[in-house]
Amino acid sequence: AKEKVEQDEIMKHAQALAKREADRIAAEEEKKRRQAENFRRIVAATERQRASDEEMQNLRDMLWEEEMEAARMKQDAQREARRLELKRQMAEANQRQLAAKKERELAEKAAEQDLVEAMQRKFALDQAKEQEEEAKRLAQKEQYLDAIQKQKIQRQKLYEEAKNAELDEAGHDQAAEEYRQRVVAEARRRLIEQHAKD
Repeated sequence: AKEKVEQDEIMKHAQALAKREADRIAAEEEKKRRQAENFRRIVAATERQRASDEEMQNLRDMLWEEEMEAARMKQDAQREARRLELKRQMAEANQRQLAAKKERELAEKAAEQDLVEAMQRKFALDQAKEQEEEAKRLAQKEQYLDAIQKQKIQRQKLYEEAKNAELDEAGHDQAAEEYRQRVVAEARRRLIEQHAKD
């Protein structure tokens, strides 16, 4: 839309220049016509009055031709100057359009790069968070397994200590053996029940 507005402004400016040029040419043509008409009237009057001779007429013709040539050269120079000015203005307008297009492209590229970098940062944060959560899960699992192992070792130790204590108290006679067997059976039963609960 901005480029179209700029192009419309350029066209309006060019049309205005063309109109002014046409008006100026028309005015100059009218001026020349009046000059020629006046000159013709002077010549006619001079001829009617028989106040001019051949030398004077030649001089007037020469001056008139010189004026016409000077006017033509002036018009050519002005026309060329206007052409060059219009060309310069159009070139400047084209350069502005190219600069605006380049600026838009750079802005779009910068916005795209910002989006890519933002997505990359989010991906890195998400990945780091997942790794941290995975590390926590592994640590908790290791702690759980270690606690289970320690409980097993503790139960086994308590069992051995109870068994040895009961054997020491019962002695080596038959009653002590039976008592030891009962204690062992009871400890084994408790151990099985404990394992079943775990």
